[in-house]
Amino acid sequence: MRHLLAGLSSGIAIHMAADLLSPMMGFALIHWPFPFSGALDAWPSRLWIAGNAFLGVWLACRIAGTGIMIVLPTVGAALYYSFFHEHGVLPAVVFGVLYLLAGGKWRRKA
Repeated sequence: MRHLLAGLSSGIAIHMAADLLSPMMGFALIHWPFPFSGALDAWPSRLWIAGNAFLGVWLACRIAGTGIMIVLPTVGAALYYSFFHEHGVLPAVVFGVLYLLAGGKWRRKA
């Protein structure tokens, strides 16, 4: 079950990393809930999305660990999403940077 939750967190983080690269206009902006009505500007929206992507990666690392058997499927999913949905490799690069910032390691702890 924990691997399912880690995969879900990683998937959301990969999607958020791709959203960081889209133009910030219209529905790409973060909108406030009902009582406030309105949208954040471009840079606050990017910070909000980056924070959520970072949180998703951090949560996935804490739930499933950072061993090579966890990292490889995550990297594969990021590359798959980048190539076949976003038609580029840049979202996977952004996800990789977020992964490293979140404290992910490529080796098992000895």
